[in-house]
Amino acid sequence: MPTAKKPNTQDKKLIASKQKHEVDYISQKFRIPKKSVTQAIIAAGRSRAKVYAELRRMGFAVKTRTNP
Repeated sequence: MPTAKKPNTQDKKLIASKQKHEVDYISQKFRIPKKSVTQAIIAAGRSRAKVYAELRRMGFAVKTRTNP
């Protein structure tokens, strides 16, 4: 009996920093300069939660569902 393949889905907890549209999305969503978003990704890594925390540390108002 063949095993079921796991669907190829994106991991929403990670940010692909080399994908321009992902950086643009975060930049537009929180009205933050793209350069600051890129710096936060470099400093914090690919984890979306860590990047948002880094942006907060940098002084930007980043509100998420878990951090109103």
